[in-house]
Amino acid sequence: MVKIGGYRDVNEYYEQSSSVNHVDNIAIPFLAINSLDDRITPPQGIPVEKFAANPNIALALVPHGGHLGFLTGVKPKIWFIRPIEEFVAAILR
Repeated sequence: MVKIGGYRDVNEYYEQSSSVNHVDNIAIPFLAINSLDDRITPPQGIPVEKFAANPNIALALVPHGGHLGFLTGVKPKIWFIRPIEEFVAAILR
């Protein structure tokens, strides 16, 4: 992506591509779910203060899930659907 996008280096790519640059501009209800063991987007990269300052955002930090691997149970099944349904239902009330 660095060469294709014309970025100076990988740091410039990450700085300009990061969602941290857009959190302040979220103007509709938004649910963000991130696991604390995600190696792609580790917790130290989550701008918790920015999320907290925007009333349109609900940030859910969960202990496990990796990157998009929100599974639970002996027979693993995806659990993140239910919180999304609850979030949307709360908005529509």
